[in-house]
Amino acid sequence: MKPSPLQLNYVAYPKILVQAIPLTDDDTEQEVDVSVALDVDVRYEDNGDHTAILSLKNSKEVGVAFDFEIQVFAKFSIDNDLALAAYKERFPVLAAVDVARILFSGARELLATVSARSPHGVLSIPSMILQPSDVNITFESPPEALVPALFGVPFESLRLTKRELTSGASNGDEEE
Repeated sequence: MKPSPLQLNYVAYPKILVQAIPLTDDDTEQEVDVSVALDVDVRYEDNGDHTAILSLKNSKEVGVAFDFEIQVFAKFSIDNDLALAAYKERFPVLAAVDVARILFSGARELLATVSARSPHGVLSIPSMILQPSDVNITFESPPEALVPALFGVPFESLRLTKRELTSGASNGDEEE
């Protein structure tokens, strides 16, 4: 077993909403909807105190047994040597995806626990494979400057795609 290059320093759930939708007289059993909408933002800060916010909610509004929304906020740090060994030239993109995976797992488990005593039983969200395209990555400073200063590697050595640098992985100052 190896230590993780990611360390969650703080995790909070600023929003937890789980509401069972009552059954009608005509229904004996209402289908439990597991369609979800997921939004993940990871921001790399100049001081190394990075943040992540994950929002998970049902994606349908009609014909569902539950209305739910969970928001997770986390602060995390990265051990550069371990991260470079684990992620190679895809660091910091894969590190951001791993943080998102950790937060999704926690939100999924929280939702199952909170819904366990509902009239519909446990609401179990299916496992998902989160990929770089699922995570909005931003940098406090332009990544060309932040990556070498913060992570100790030349920016050019990272294989960051144009999409990661322009749409998601930006400094957040551009207008869309």
